[in-house]
Amino acid sequence: MSQIMTVGAASMMEAGAVAQLVKQAGLCQPGEVIEVTSFAPFALSLPEVGVLCQPHSVASFTLRDPQALQRALHSAIQIAELNRTERLLILRGKSAAASEPGSKPEPTVEQKPDFIPEPESAPEPEPTVEPEPVKAAPKTNARTKAK
Repeated sequence: MSQIMTVGAASMMEAGAVAQLVKQAGLCQPGEVIEVTSFAPFALSLPEVGVLCQPHSVASFTLRDPQALQRALHSAIQIAELNRTERLLILRGKSAAASEPGSKPEPTVEQKPDFIPEPESAPEPEPTVEPEPVKAAPKTNARTKAK
């Protein structure tokens, strides 16, 4: 995969972008090292390719099956759609020879990139109103009713 793929919500991407992403993923070669940059503010698991992306982090994995990458892309697109995220992941391919010598095929998580957006200010808590105590109805029993 020589190109960079940006994965986001299908409704926010250009027409035909999803099909193009899936086609590019199908052209990847087994053994290729793929770097995943996550823009998600939550941990994102892609078990199809065996990678767990921590919030706003970079991870990499060695591709074993191009169809697994296609399935992972579909999963990521659905997650982005549910979260209304235009840019959830960026995938960059590197050949296995270009990776560092002695690197393992297991997924690795690297340091957080410097593109992390500033956290949104937390909304102010709504004022709490103490509920008024419920007044109990006067107790009556059979003896007081008869009198």
